[in-house]
Amino acid sequence: MKRFIYFSLILLSLSACSPDTTIVFNISEHEFHFEASGGDREITVTSNQMTVTIDKYPDWITVIEKEKKKAKENMIYVFLLTASENDSVSSRESTFRVTDSTISTHITVTQAGKNN
Repeated sequence: MKRFIYFSLILLSLSACSPDTTIVFNISEHEFHFEASGGDREITVTSNQMTVTIDKYPDWITVIEKEKKKAKENMIYVFLLTASENDSVSSRESTFRVTDSTISTHITVTQAGKNN
């Protein structure tokens, strides 16, 4: 009987320590379009990781972390994307990366060319 109780306690303690492996990684939008004049857009990322980053964005886009808040078990990040004016008549397109410590995805951003 002692062995059964001891074994049961070990199983109980192991099951209590097992980590939750549910991955949360949601992005409000995967594509953004800007007019030639530029402008601002917000992207919201929900993750159960403590760090979310945006990198490899083009030089005509500026990214600022605007807000970071806890919502139950998850973190909500709001980033501000600002596109500079496109002085070219050609449109432009690029992708950049959004990453937490477990998942990475790409966002596509386009901007219209300047009309003559």
